[in-house]
Amino acid sequence: MIRLVNILGAAERAVIIGLSLATLLIIFADIVGRELIGGGIYWASRFGVYGFVFIALLGLPLATERALHIRPQVLARVLAALPEHVRMLLEHGIAALINGALGGICLLYVLSSVRLAECDPVTGVPLWMVLLALPYGFFSATLRHLCLMDFQS
Repeated sequence: MIRLVNILGAAERAVIIGLSLATLLIIFADIVGRELIGGGIYWASRFGVYGFVFIALLGLPLATERALHIRPQVLARVLAALPEHVRMLLEHGIAALINGALGGICLLYVLSSVRLAECDPVTGVPLWMVLLALPYGFFSATLRHLCLMDFQS
């Protein structure tokens, strides 16, 4: 499972870098077009929003992998008397359950969008394609927490 996480991490980093560059270039071209030519790229702002949604949600599992994610300190205080490996096992187990549940909720949301055939009014892109970033980010973070549970124990 660690090998899978490493492959996913490399792919996620590559997508984040490529999408960041593409988003930056498209928004820059839109601004230059508006200022110099008087007309920009009409879908550039939507692309920027969707691009940054993907970037943020692909960054979630990478932050989790490096233990840079947001973590409530309440559990650490409650479990302070336990040995470190047991505490980390419980912390990552609870985080995996929370991320997995959020991923499941997001997946239902995506399926609902598919069923309703929702499309972006500006670009015409089916919204489920953009929304897929939500369950992917949470499920990928769940996988990271499961790996950290195994590694710490």
